Amino acid sequence: MKKLLFLSLIIFCTAACLAQPTGVMPGRLIVKFKPAAYEQAVQAQPAMRTQGITAAKTLTVGLAGIDKLNAQHKAISMYRLFPYAGKHEARQQKFGLHLWYAIVLDEGFDPREVAEKYIADGDIEWAEPMPVVRHVNDGFAFDGVDPAAPTAAFPDDPRYNEQWHYENTGQTGGTAGMDIRLPQAWNITKGDPKVIVGIVDSGPDIEHEDLKGSLWVNEAERDGTPGVDDDNNGYIDDIHGFNFTSGFGYNPNQRPYGPAPIVTSEHGTHVAGTIAATTNNGKGVAGIAGGDGVNQGARLMVCQIMTDDENLGGYITAAIVYAANNGAVILQNSWSIKEPNTSILEAIRYFIAVAGTDDHGNALSGTPMKGGIAIFAAGNEETSAKGYPASYDEVLAVAAVTSQGKRAYYSNYGTWVDISAPGGDYYNTGREGGTQAVKSRTVLSSLPNNQYGWMQGTSMACPHVSGVAALVLSRHGSETYTPDLLLDQLLATATPLPNEPRYQSGQMGAGLVNAFKAVSELVPVTGITLLAEYDVQVGRTNTLQATIQPADATNKRVQWASSSPDIAAIDEAKGVVTGIAEGAATITAITNDGGFAATTTVNVLPVLADSIRLAPQRLVLNLNAIAEVGVQFYPFDVTHKELEWHSRDKTIALVDDAGQITGMKLDSAYVVATIQDGSGEKDSCLVVVVQPVIGVEIHPAGAIRLVKGDTTTLHAEIIPADAQNKTVFWSTSASKNVTVNNGLLTAKAPGEAIITVTTEDGNHTATARVEVYEAEHAPQGFSPNGDGVNEYFVCTLDSRDSYALTVFDRSGQVHYRSSNYQNDWEGTANTGPHAGNKAPAGTYFYALSAQKSGNVKKGFVVIKY
Repeated sequence: MKKLLFLSLIIFCTAACLAQPTGVMPGRLIVKFKPAAYEQAVQAQPAMRTQGITAAKTLTVGLAGIDKLNAQHKAISMYRLFPYAGKHEARQQKFGLHLWYAIVLDEGFDPREVAEKYIADGDIEWAEPMPVVRHVNDGFAFDGVDPAAPTAAFPDDPRYNEQWHYENTGQTGGTAGMDIRLPQAWNITKGDPKVIVGIVDSGPDIEHEDLKGSLWVNEAERDGTPGVDDDNNGYIDDIHGFNFTSGFGYNPNQRPYGPAPIVTSEHGTHVAGTIAATTNNGKGVAGIAGGDGVNQGARLMVCQIMTDDENLGGYITAAIVYAANNGAVILQNSWSIKEPNTSILEAIRYFIAVAGTDDHGNALSGTPMKGGIAIFAAGNEETSAKGYPASYDEVLAVAAVTSQGKRAYYSNYGTWVDISAPGGDYYNTGREGGTQAVKSRTVLSSLPNNQYGWMQGTSMACPHVSGVAALVLSRHGSETYTPDLLLDQLLATATPLPNEPRYQSGQMGAGLVNAFKAVSELVPVTGITLLAEYDVQVGRTNTLQATIQPADATNKRVQWASSSPDIAAIDEAKGVVTGIAEGAATITAITNDGGFAATTTVNVLPVLADSIRLAPQRLVLNLNAIAEVGVQFYPFDVTHKELEWHSRDKTIALVDDAGQITGMKLDSAYVVATIQDGSGEKDSCLVVVVQPVIGVEIHPAGAIRLVKGDTTTLHAEIIPADAQNKTVFWSTSASKNVTVNNGLLTAKAPGEAIITVTTEDGNHTATARVEVYEAEHAPQGFSPNGDGVNEYFVCTLDSRDSYALTVFDRSGQVHYRSSNYQNDWEGTANTGPHAGNKAPAGTYFYALSAQKSGNVKKGFVVIKY
């Protein structure tokens, strides 16, 4: 069995039941108080201790943080998730079940988000949404008798021979013998009323002719005063078990006081009939543990958590705890949940721990088992992905097979599945077979209103295992019998599935549940042997095989242990050993039956390299620089990865013991790595030593002046010119003013920007300052005196245009004229009285005219020498 976690609920039934709900109930939140906070809350609100509280406007519990959250989310009521249990309340409190409450909120809030807020409060230990319960049974509830089915002598139920899943003679085209071996089991036991099965499901038809004789009856409530908790177990008029109207409600605004009938559904009725419809009563079908028509078989306790029409996710925990407190030792569950729900986990663990015991932990007088077993359908999603709660260790997970002994097309599978059972298959050869559908290849059982019909699904497989478990307890059960013994009996006696590949790969559990072998007397184990020695590599696994004597021993299950789990760890149930570290460990196998032991030595060996590869295969390395190459090992889990390095020319590429490579001179040489694990595998890398970059310059140098919208190109000069890597990156300090793209500048808006060029090799940088003007711009002076500074009349011009320049003095005498000015006037007059000579120092006036745009800029300029 497996550990439990639980989420959004769904019934596994027919081929139409493959999609699971993903939602949670709107306006419902589950919280668990910290013990001290709980005591403070019930002091402020005494009604919380046994029932719940409601509020017209704001719900308060005397805890500031919780009261604030309740107000923010418009909480109107809070009620116990696990109802007050009367005489069992003290036991429930030991398990902390009294700390759990459901809160009714405004439905406009996301319960997942609200849960996080409550968890953050210091008074709440846990919070989570309430799961959705969805009954999705449709499309396969067929009725009518198969005309090809013969009648049987025993049992005399007229439709027994249509129940191929009990006795498969090939009557549906299946494989003879692919059944649960029920007739042979009936020769030993037909069920016993001391065994109570809690059916957590939708409501069965308690007036059905084939079920009413098998129902568990709470005599104190049946014979007691109506509307009163006659047996002091916390529930009112719970005559046949728990239903969502028995006792004080979860939602005081909606749930009534007093008795109400169980709401009948097809699914719950069908499941109940498979387990214990009355057998040999001349009516309808036979149940697996349904007695013999004179003596009652196993009893069915109603634990109703849903109807056909309502989502009632808040009732799961109450139903499970009810079963535990009232004598059920088998919990039948053909449903699943998708999101973690800790409150349901708590309920399941409570059932497993206390079923069949009194409030002090002692076995109840006459109980068939001390403790409980929870059996769950594996699911109908056709996947090996783990589902909940079926994939957890404490739960017995049931997959579905066809009348041919193959996995039903819809059934989930995986190494987490424990056992298989008949679930039926509406198609002859599977969904893709394309052949005529045959309803009788599914599972026949009871339906409401004294009807009978076929359904399919892991929902139908699961009650087969619950029914066989009831037969085992009827035969072997006692006050000292335990769930572990029951589990061993069911799994050790299962029938192999030779026609199913997923069984061969360990994904359909122990095989097909076998009622006859399970209820038979055991063939005891007399011994066990192992090979003297096994090898396994570090990080790898090996499955050890134990030989059990005699070969036909019933229970061949073995528990495994390692003397040194830090060297060789072993799965205690499956015998799969994992190499952890080099060395040797003693592995012991002990039989479940008889405690016989055998030992073997497991040698854990290193994983040797098949090959290694250096990456990159060609390394470009700067002169005098240091670098490393990566190493890929094949396989990836090589145990020892120590390498020996050497260079084929140390004058070019020098490598140290750690694999660091230094470029010594401009040339190329191979560096070789050899693994030191004894395999001798090696690989090499070509190292090319190149000249590094030592600097960079921008051309043209100096300030760059641009008119808005103008462009120009800068060039980067790498130093030295023979450097190998000439890749550079350009950036701008103010992209709103100037952008740069591979050296191309574009003036965007007036202002300044620093343009930076950076080399990839060495991260060397150079900068240029760029000034952007709205229009043409000219300086107010220059000094052409030959000192190399400010020698020219340099204007900011638009490179997209051409310009004419005229320079004249105060009298209007022209001294310089150019029709295509290129910022090259150094003060020499080319017209007027000083033509051919420097114009005298002083103030001059100019007109700068754009040829294309027609813009004319005028101003003065001072010449100094």
